[in-house]
Amino acid sequence: GATMPISVRLAQGEDAIAAIETQGSLKRSYDEMSAPTPPSWGKGDSFAAPFVKEEMQTEEGSKLFVGQLPFSRSEDDIHQLFSQYGAVAEVVLHRDAAGKKKGGAFVRFWTAAHAMQALVLDGYLFEGSTRPITVSVAGEGKRQRLH
Repeated sequence: GATMPISVRLAQGEDAIAAIETQGSLKRSYDEMSAPTPPSWGKGDSFAAPFVKEEMQTEEGSKLFVGQLPFSRSEDDIHQLFSQYGAVAEVVLHRDAAGKKKGGAFVRFWTAAHAMQALVLDGYLFEGSTRPITVSVAGEGKRQRLH
């Protein structure tokens, strides 16, 4: 079929935050993502987006480091856990050159306030796991942990 032009209007300021927080989420592949801002998505969808990191417009302090992750857990599992505390912009599992999981991840929220709320997950034990995860503000080490 023929391609048709579309118009896109991005929400600004408080409207953007309200839209992010109230829209639920949408599961899309990396190839489907064309912009670093979140799309409008339908209620009840799930979402895990590897947005373009250099252009991502999230607040300072909104990125968390998660360590001691069970190798059996996926980006979707981590997204589902952390999204209880606010809109998650991205989840990036750390992998070695061969693509094997290394047991760590970055979780980025759209706001620093949501990231701070998610710090309560430090010490969370996934079902079937033998060790709790660690959660801290990325780049701050243990100094920014909740405990």
